[in-house]
Amino acid sequence: MKKLAVFLLILFLGTPSMSKPDNHSHHKHHDFSDAEKWIEKFEDPARAQWQKPDLVVEKLALEPGMNVADIGAASGYFTRRMAQQIIPGGFALAVDIEDNFFPYIQKRANEERQFNLLTVKAAPDDPRLPENTMDLILIVDTLHHISDRATYYKKLKNSLRDHGRVVIVDFKKDADIPVGPKKAMRLRDTAVEKEFEEAGFTVTIDRETLPYQYILYATK
Repeated sequence: MKKLAVFLLILFLGTPSMSKPDNHSHHKHHDFSDAEKWIEKFEDPARAQWQKPDLVVEKLALEPGMNVADIGAASGYFTRRMAQQIIPGGFALAVDIEDNFFPYIQKRANEERQFNLLTVKAAPDDPRLPENTMDLILIVDTLHHISDRATYYKKLKNSLRDHGRVVIVDFKKDADIPVGPKKAMRLRDTAVEKEFEEAGFTVTIDRETLPYQYILYATK
């Protein structure tokens, strides 16, 4: 059964980079088409001081064999870390609407021998994940770019296995912090909690682990 699931996932992805045509507009608020500029920003070593990526991934409690997705993966900053935790047997999908990031992601994955890391070109309104396949979906600093979140959550739920989780890491709404989008663009944790509960998830929120952000866990 495990081998069959792996085969079906590879069949769905087709190639290491899914590049379906996309006629939708880019993310709201930012143009991420200049990949080199954004990769430098996302991979800045100073980011680790407040983003604490290794601690976040530790909190995810990943296990070998899990299938995970990183939506809004950009440079693969979190995808690489998750991919390492689910070997052997699991796949990590770097999902983004900007496939300009994918050569960098694939280069890093090859250098680090993370052959379980694949890229998926999403649409702004569709993550394009296989049904009933994912154990965990991570969305970091990206949720405010998604317009019709209620419909998007249904698609996320459809891609999760039983008891699968969506984990949101995003900026605290009213905090005076030196990074992240303006307050007007941020999403209040309680508002996101309500959205996920209305979509049929059970929600808990961690407001303590990160200095500038909350971690929201939504379980199917």
